[in-house]
Amino acid sequence: MKYLGFGSALSSSVSAVRALNPARLSGPIFDKELRVSSRKKRNYVLRFLYVLALTGFILIAWTSLVSDQYVTIAGVVQMSQAGKLIISTIIWYQFIILQLIAIVMLSASISDEIYHKTLGLLMTTPITGFQIVFGKLLSGLMRLFILTGINLPLLAVLRVFGGVPWDYLISSFASH
Repeated sequence: MKYLGFGSALSSSVSAVRALNPARLSGPIFDKELRVSSRKKRNYVLRFLYVLALTGFILIAWTSLVSDQYVTIAGVVQMSQAGKLIISTIIWYQFIILQLIAIVMLSASISDEIYHKTLGLLMTTPITGFQIVFGKLLSGLMRLFILTGINLPLLAVLRVFGGVPWDYLISSFASH
């Protein structure tokens, strides 16, 4: 009989853990959106165009710095400045382009459900409206993180070969 109080405390702590579970917040919409969006051709095209435009911006930054002066030893010393400029170009590119992509990707997420006439069906399920909106938001943000992750190998190469310090790289990456 004296364990009865312990059982109710345990069940209340279990329900508190279930309430704080992040999977409950996003629901099945997050999983579905990630699975479906990974198969869409427009996401492959988006990633390709993102990398192509990034390459163009890097080439513009590189050609503004490169001349015949880098053949000398003094020019090699100045390559760290070139690395910092290229990293700054990448960071500013990400800051501007990812916001524009977020607007385009996330603005139509709920209206697509209305257009395909699936929102009414979703509302008849036990999925809450919060889970629908939050799942679509998280899946769109995850796609943006993937686009951000595309730049990480390039930034690492610039860090290693360009002589850019880690603190400069992290501070510029965290500023947006």
